[in-house]
Amino acid sequence: MLHLHVAKSCPVALIAIMLSAGIQHAVAQDRSSRAESGTVEIYQKQRNELVETAMGEYRKLLVFCVTNDLREGADVLRKAIADTDTTPELPSKLQASISLDLPAGERQWRTKRKSIDDKLASELNLLARRAIKAGFASFAYDLMLEAGKYDPDNRALRRLLGFVQVDQEWLTPFQANQKRLRKVWHRRYGWINEDHIARYDEGMRQYKGRWMTAEKEAAIRSDPRNKFRNGWHIRTEHFLVKTDHSLERGVEIATALEEFHEYFFRAFAAFFNSPDQMQRLFAGQSSTSRRIAKQPYEVHYFRKRDDYNQELVVKIPQIALTNGLYYMGTRTSYFFDNPGKNDLGTMFHEATHQFLYESFTKHRNIAERSDFWIIEGIACYMESFKKVGDKYTIGDIRHPRIQAAYDALMRDRFFIPFSEFASMGRKEFQTQGDLVHVYSQVGGLTHFFMHHENGRDRDALIAYLTALYNPDSFPKTPSLADLTKSSFAEIDKAYNAYIGQIYQGRR
Repeated sequence: MLHLHVAKSCPVALIAIMLSAGIQHAVAQDRSSRAESGTVEIYQKQRNELVETAMGEYRKLLVFCVTNDLREGADVLRKAIADTDTTPELPSKLQASISLDLPAGERQWRTKRKSIDDKLASELNLLARRAIKAGFASFAYDLMLEAGKYDPDNRALRRLLGFVQVDQEWLTPFQANQKRLRKVWHRRYGWINEDHIARYDEGMRQYKGRWMTAEKEAAIRSDPRNKFRNGWHIRTEHFLVKTDHSLERGVEIATALEEFHEYFFRAFAAFFNSPDQMQRLFAGQSSTSRRIAKQPYEVHYFRKRDDYNQELVVKIPQIALTNGLYYMGTRTSYFFDNPGKNDLGTMFHEATHQFLYESFTKHRNIAERSDFWIIEGIACYMESFKKVGDKYTIGDIRHPRIQAAYDALMRDRFFIPFSEFASMGRKEFQTQGDLVHVYSQVGGLTHFFMHHENGRDRDALIAYLTALYNPDSFPKTPSLADLTKSSFAEIDKAYNAYIGQIYQGRR
């Protein structure tokens, strides 16, 4: 028996759930963001004070650079002072040591800056340990990543994040294995033997050990009768993308999904690790899972929508209404090429379902009797993920999902009390009369719980998700009102005020 839900907003999405044995819901112990040690705002304030103190030292150093006409140093420091709220990707290369051959002034500012950075990174790590003990797992993880911004070669941090040092690089075990196989990552060809790149650039391709022209290979791999058997299979660290479109498009899809995965598993570290595991993680007794996945997340990407529909219509009669699908029965996400449209949001939506559901191997129903709103809410929210340069952004209020939330409330006066949403199981949620506005509100609610008051309730929301997805659980899902220590009425009032503030800022 199939359970379906369709998102009739931008973009359209659908997830199919196979009926399995009755699921109980997990109570995520110790994860409430209202820990006994105070509120997360206390730790956020301490973080801000540490950063501001370090930036004060930067400003003094900036004066030194300007006074001594050290233009490069002045530019570097101005940029760092202006950008204290974002955490870029950790660099893959080890940082170069400060050469003794540098001019005295340049060596002086670089040495002083490193001293400031090392001190700040150490202080942020200590604060992260206190925050994790207080129960603020997500904020603690943020602090740890921010420490890496200032001390990217810290061995304890790199070990915690699952990296290993190979020569002068920080690599994951998967990347290290590819390097041993003499493969390199290519932005068009994916992981490829480095000796083959020149021939690929000349228009040749290797298929089952034989070299042929790219045109001949494409004719074989894109034959719709093959059902992806001979198609392009792009294997990355966490994904297996099968497609009949092209190697280059498959690599583009895999790259975007890997970037999303990197962000997702850091932002939701508390979902994928128990409280005890998080404690051990920060105590240096374990590291994040960076094992080479034997069963990567599988994604099928069709060249034509008709082929997508034909492949899935037996499973999903309403497939023509969708732009993407995660099908729990096969544990596979399905998409098709949609020229002229940016469908990354749809992919991130379905990948969110895939990550959360496949966090456990057991087939199960999710939120059948209540609390279904967050299953779609979190996926809608994650559509706003974007990578710009080496930095990630999420929750931009200009994103269509967020705009739809405040249009629904402020323009169309659509509002369902949170107590009603919390009581809805899958079937009741899916049969609401105005699904466009329903999806808009649940996306807005998720944004609210993730961001209001500097993310005060983010850990509570993650604990709530954990309780819904964990198959070894208790009969009753903990109320998000209980986890946030707020009444339903207080949540409704705070949500309306939050969306109102966004709306006023938009005008």
